[in-house]
Amino acid sequence: LGLNRTSVSSLGVKELQNTLGGLKGLRVLLLGAGEMGKLTARALTRYGAYDIVVSSRSMNRGRILADELGAPQVAFEDISRAMIEADVLITCTAATDSVITTAVVADVMSTRPDRNFSILDLGMPRDVESTSGDVANVNLISLTELQVRSAESWELREEAAAEAVLKQGSASETPE
Repeated sequence: LGLNRTSVSSLGVKELQNTLGGLKGLRVLLLGAGEMGKLTARALTRYGAYDIVVSSRSMNRGRILADELGAPQVAFEDISRAMIEADVLITCTAATDSVITTAVVADVMSTRPDRNFSILDLGMPRDVESTSGDVANVNLISLTELQVRSAESWELREEAAAEAVLKQGSASETPE
């Protein structure tokens, strides 16, 4: 039962780990310091990411999360510069519009043409314009994709629970 995690942040980080072959040694820029940001930060450390940089539209909330992680904080206004140095960007803001445009992603990638960049967008609505994934060397994973995987994970958990109940029932039956 424990094999199929269902939290979207955990699924997203696991997907990044699978895609990148691990998170150790990669710089992760975490944009968003609310509840989803905290859950994502925990998942990141659980999966071996320790080079995390925090950014938030709220400097105070960003500072609190950065302090909890022992991580540096970057002002929201400097996010483009921080993206240049990062290997992974994870967004989880409560913004009503995209905070990362395709133009920004393209500009960042023009300064690092030989490096791949993974973006995990956990925002709803999207934090990152969907066409950002069309930029060369950019892998964009959206919340919509993760929600489908989360539903599949729930189905697997339900099947595993039903199977466990059946096995327990047949094991407790004793022949007469």
